[in-house]
Amino acid sequence: MISIFFSSKKPDPDYINHIMANCVTENPEIEGIENPGLYSLSEVYNQCIGKAKYNIILLIHDDLILSKGFDKKILNHFKSNEEYGILGLAGTNIIPESGIWWEKRHLMTGRVWHQHENNTYESRYSPLKNRITEVATVDGLFIALDKNKIKYGFDERLDGFHFYDLAFCLLNSKEHIKIGVVPDIKVVHKSIGEIDDGWKELKTRFIELFKDNLPYEIKPLLYVDKEIKSKKNNDLVSIIIPSKDNFNVLNDCVQSILELTKHEQYEILIADTGSNEETLNKLRELGDNNEKVRIVYYDYYHYGKINNDAVKQHSQGKYLVFCNDDIVFKNDVVSKMLEINKDNRNCGTIGARLHYPDGKIQHGGIEMLFSQSKKRSQLTHAGLKSYHGASEERIKGVLGNTAALMMIEKKLFNKIGGFIENNTEAFEDLILNIECIKLNKKNIYCGNLVAIHYESTSRGDKKQKGEQEDMANIVNPYLKENLKYIKPYIKLIQ
Repeated sequence: MISIFFSSKKPDPDYINHIMANCVTENPEIEGIENPGLYSLSEVYNQCIGKAKYNIILLIHDDLILSKGFDKKILNHFKSNEEYGILGLAGTNIIPESGIWWEKRHLMTGRVWHQHENNTYESRYSPLKNRITEVATVDGLFIALDKNKIKYGFDERLDGFHFYDLAFCLLNSKEHIKIGVVPDIKVVHKSIGEIDDGWKELKTRFIELFKDNLPYEIKPLLYVDKEIKSKKNNDLVSIIIPSKDNFNVLNDCVQSILELTKHEQYEILIADTGSNEETLNKLRELGDNNEKVRIVYYDYYHYGKINNDAVKQHSQGKYLVFCNDDIVFKNDVVSKMLEINKDNRNCGTIGARLHYPDGKIQHGGIEMLFSQSKKRSQLTHAGLKSYHGASEERIKGVLGNTAALMMIEKKLFNKIGGFIENNTEAFEDLILNIECIKLNKKNIYCGNLVAIHYESTSRGDKKQKGEQEDMANIVNPYLKENLKYIKPYIKLIQ
């Protein structure tokens, strides 16, 4: 059972009837607190918590259009996720020093509909999830809580109608009360919010009160589906991993493949590109101890040339997986990629959701963004450096996938001519993906396949310079020439 409260300037029986009409649980407690400005929201909400009949309490604004069964969903979420004490519809993983919780939009998650001047539109802050996502704070328009779990009420030093939500969440989160955003409740907010003098005053007070705790960030646990199942088949997969003097990282990569891959028919080709003798001895031992591992040797490094040669001269598989040596698999990526490739006749490349070691996303599919205001395009990865910005579902028809971890059928790879070899540093994978599109293939990003990419988040000056040269001399002319193939995949932004 649930207690539902809202604060209103005057009695509002119509809103109580609206709440009741959309409740499906028995005997909900519903009360509107008349407050013509005499009390802050912190004071009102603390009174509500104190007198609520039930443990599960929902505190909402008085200008929401609720959806049928919202109350049952809240109760089910608390029942199924007992570790959570506070739930909301939208939130963020960081409360910055500025106190403006929506300032770093890429760290936000959730969705809310807004109504303004007779128009209703959706504000979606991340791809939809099928689960609760952990955050540092939720928006105060809709706060559900379990009063037996929270450690703090609302901070009455914030004596107005703003920043009560941030203080409440911050104080409880610091006491290890988990806060989450739910994925399945539709609410329309008949307001777009406004920044007035009262908001500015309370922002200053919030920062002063909590400056020693800001910025405050919650790093959510990496979400990995360990129960992925795949159809059994007998096709051989060649996993090609270039490496040089990086044995410990490479070994972590190889061991994660050996441990998690259920598909039996695969080989791991380690393309060594000039390691020292100590590393070579370790590589030989690794190969001697596992029949699936073979070492091939090169005295130079060029990503495209080495992979092309490894495919042509050494790989025996019908399918290819290109993999960086600093990738660590978190679930059975290879088996599922193979199943997807075989089940999709027009399949191009297949990619996975990659995360940096800190949990932020490195790759959720290659994207090309076009800024309508700046009239400028940008190549990036979906969800880059966010926690929630990459889909956890499968998406057929992305612009492309990074070759840091990517599958393609060898026949298709050879038909394209492999990776380009006239570049200095990068973008072989981008052009390979677009060549797939030109052959009417669909590149597939699979967000339930997960790996950690231990790539540094900042690249050296030399590498950046090489990428810049490749962009100017190779990529930009190529994109211009093939714009008609790329155009359907361009995402418009402001």
